[in-house]
Formats: sequence, structure tokens, C-alpha cells
Amino acid sequence: MARFAGSLLPSSRPSSRALVLVAALLLLVPRPGASQLEPVLSPGDNVRVGAILQPVYRYQGLEGEDDRTGFFLRRARIDITGQLLEGRVRFRLLPDLAGNPMPRDAWVEVRGPQGTALRMGQQVVPFHLQRERPMARAHFGDRALAVRRFEVSGGRDLGAMGSWTAPDGRAFLSAGAFNGRGMNRPEPTEAPLLATRAGISLGGAPSSSETDLDRSPAPVITLAAGAMSARRSLLRPRPGFAAEAAADWWTWTGDLHARYRGLSLVAAWFEQYVTPEGTPQPPEIRGDGWYLSAGWVLPGHDIELAFRHSEAQWDRRREGGPTRETGGGVTFFHLGHQLQTRLQFHRIRTVPGSGVASGNILTLEHQILLGG
Repeated sequence: MARFAGSLLPSSRPSSRALVLVAALLLLVPRPGASQLEPVLSPGDNVRVGAILQPVYRYQGLEGEDDRTGFFLRRARIDITGQLLEGRVRFRLLPDLAGNPMPRDAWVEVRGPQGTALRMGQQVVPFHLQRERPMARAHFGDRALAVRRFEVSGGRDLGAMGSWTAPDGRAFLSAGAFNGRGMNRPEPTEAPLLATRAGISLGGAPSSSETDLDRSPAPVITLAAGAMSARRSLLRPRPGFAAEAAADWWTWTGDLHARYRGLSLVAAWFEQYVTPEGTPQPPEIRGDGWYLSAGWVLPGHDIELAFRHSEAQWDRRREGGPTRETGGGVTFFHLGHQLQTRLQFHRIRTVPGSGVASGNILTLEHQILLGG
């Protein structure tokens, strides 16, 4: 007993005193009963692992340049999604291994009552249709020219978004605040990027695909609009806008998605106003653009014929005309939407001084969509 008491004196080794202190704290901390312990996963929870793989062959013939041909990976993504606490909490992790590997989505969402939810993390900024209808389920493998001009860089950012969806899914509203620097850039900014999107669907719930493989028996029309605004933003609101140059800008879009018996139609309009900083009287630069996309799934076959036309223009006083993109192609579906083969042709027409070359692009693409 004397030896034990002596071990508690100041002359004892530090390691012995630490062990005694930890033991005393463990005795003082109340231990919960078995009824207070809850498992992290419950029977209603689930985790799904999917993947998207898109190898592409491309021939490119641009004016003033040698023809180029080759293969590349457009997308190579692992999609991990899950639900916890019987669906009250959702999460998604979507890394892309094509090119420079990086996370695309990484968010956690808490669902509230009456169709409400709050999502935080890196996510799609609520703004336009072609981010709601992913390219894995679109008429074409890449986004329209006008979309690439007017969305935020990569379409994603770090921030928080609140949303509401009607019980029947036919109306929705989303709004959020984001850093305004784009994907994988967590640095804080002077002012947030604000974005919102709302829509309503007539005749049925909105589809997650641009195509109409289900051959909707009755017409379904979805109308929506979105807006974004940023102050002293360092993003590139349009190609050619100086990187890391501050500007105040806002943009809006309106779109329509219709489908009926294998025929699908998508149309969208964009406008953006940019006020660069650093001049005594900052000029306001206006840009606008639009695209029209259509697909027809042949009766009795899993084959779709697709067409798209898109235009975008900035500052009519300086540009001689819009940049135009026209494309067409055919998609062969295997196993529903899980496996696709796309053969598509694009014609790019630009005006002198735009910095973009005119020419033709031919692509052949396989797509595997697992677990989606």
C-alpha cells in the first residue's frame, strides 16, 4: 500500500501520473446505458457505388490548323451515394479520374419536413437545365456552346443550398450561397456568389434524362428559370475574360424541356451582364446565347437520332456576329440507359477576331453507366 501511495507523489514519473489521471476521468464520466447507444447505420440506410466511363475517339479539322485525331477519356467517375438515419441524411462523393483526378461532388444533405433540404459542400450550382440533366443522360456527350459560355466554371462550387420539392415532384425551388471561386478552391471571398433556380412541370414529373426512352404516353412539359449574381467575382464569366480579374456580374436563363412518345425537345436562353473593375467608368458588357436540342427514339428500337444548334455572342459593338455550333448524330442504347454508343458530328462557325477557329469535329463514344 505504501508503494502504491508513493506512486501518486510528485516524485513519480510523468507517465504514471498521466495514467492515473486518465483512469480517474474515466471513472467520473457517466457511461450511457445500452438503450442510449444507437448504431450509425440502421435497416433503412443504404450506400450505392456506381461508375461512369466515357472513352472517346475524336477527329478534329479546324481552319488554319493541321487535322488532329486521337482518343481520350471524357469522364471516368466513381459515384458513391448513400442515405443515413432512414433517409434523413444523404451524401455524395463523385471523384473524376479522367485528366487531372479531382473530386466533382462532395456534399452532405439533411432533409427536413415538407420536401425541404439543406445541402453543404461542393455541389452543382442551381442555375440551368443541363446541370440537372447530366451529360450521361443527354442528347449529346458534351454541353451546348451557350451553356459553356454562361455557367460558372465547371458548373460546381463550394457552398450551401436550400431546396424544396413538391410532394408529386412537379414543382421545385433551390437557392444557395457559394464561394464563387469554382471547384476545389476553398479560399474565402469578399462576397458570395448567389444562385437560384425554380421550375414547374405540367403533365408529369420532370425526367432525369433529356431523351425519352420511356416514351411518355402523354405530353410532359417542364418550364424553369435560374439566376446568378456575384460581386468582385474572380471567376471567368465568359471565355476570354481575364483570369483572376475582378468583376461584378449577373446572369439569368429560362428553359423548356418537353417529351412525348420518344420525342424530346430542349430549349434555353441565356443573358449575362458584366461590369469589370479598374476603369473610371466601368463599361457594362452584355452577352446572350441560346440552344435548341432534340431527340427522337425510333419506334420499336433503342436508337435515338439527335440534333442541336447553339449560338453565343458578347458585346455586339465589338463582335461581328455570334459563334455558332450545329451538331447531329445517332445513339445506340444497350441495356436501357446503362450502355450507349454515340456517333456525332459538330460544325463550329466563328467570326474573325473571336479567337476561336471554325471547323468540324467528329466523335465516336462508348458510355458505361453502372448503378445509375
